[in-house]
Amino acid sequence: MSIRSRFELGTDCITWMLTESSIAGSCLLFLFAVYVACPFIFYYCKRIRNAGLFANRLNLPHPWFYNLKDPSSFGVANAHNESLALDVGMINIWCIDSTTPKYKDGKKIVVLYSHGNSCNRAMSHRVGLYQRLSAMGLDVVTFDYRGFGDSTGVLPDETTVVHDADVMLQWVQERYCDHNIVVWGHSLGTGITVKLLSSLESYPNNLQRLILESPFLNSGEAGRHIPIAKIFDLLPCTKGVIGAALEGLFPTDKLIPKITLPILILHAKDDKILPVHHSHLLMEECLKQKMDNVSLKIFDEGQHKFLFMNDNAMAAASEFIFGL
Repeated sequence: MSIRSRFELGTDCITWMLTESSIAGSCLLFLFAVYVACPFIFYYCKRIRNAGLFANRLNLPHPWFYNLKDPSSFGVANAHNESLALDVGMINIWCIDSTTPKYKDGKKIVVLYSHGNSCNRAMSHRVGLYQRLSAMGLDVVTFDYRGFGDSTGVLPDETTVVHDADVMLQWVQERYCDHNIVVWGHSLGTGITVKLLSSLESYPNNLQRLILESPFLNSGEAGRHIPIAKIFDLLPCTKGVIGAALEGLFPTDKLIPKITLPILILHAKDDKILPVHHSHLLMEECLKQKMDNVSLKIFDEGQHKFLFMNDNAMAAASEFIFGL
């Protein structure tokens, strides 16, 4: 059944209830109307769809109460903030230098981290990853896309976040010209980094590797499995609408074959936000395309945000980065 047909079915149900309703029925009608309307508003209104996809309004720790330009206040040592002005708005960046740098082929390594949706670069699970990477001897550059944290200028959409990731890659190439670069994307950040890197005609010599942590096959498939989508799947008229609304955005499965960098996929079996089958299906697609530059590592624990606490996962990342 098409989305339009499902919408008509939902409105027919509401009309019938309106003609038959009592006072109690009116209350139920209101709840039913909200329940039916929400997924279709999400489907038809791009601005609301982007707000749900990026969840940038959930801005924690909030810059009204915390100074995001002071990484030390969040437990990030040996770091400083930089601001990068764009034609519209600016991107705020943390540059974190390892106190025990490790070299490969005579060069340090810097990780450019692209975070997922909601909150900002100071969120605790992201800070935990920076600390682990720094302890591994890696420098780290992390940033907020415009519209996240204290980065300003636009409301985020697919084009702006990929553009910001592109700007940051160029910035890191210039600022860390004596380093090798590893790009690390988490969750929605995996879709952003894959879309960016798949669009490049060539890679700079110092761009070495790509790590995809807790990735998704594509946004449509991701949208079919998030908890709120399952709530709306209870009725035939709203079943699948959330996934259909996100279809076509960040098609990682279609774009990843264009990337020739070595790629490591990390995922936890207990991930309830983006279940591990996303990585299995993504790996199947890579094998179908005869890609020999992709490896998949699955771990029992780590959930969606806490693989940095899994020593085996971090050991796998270290081995991949340093080519041991």
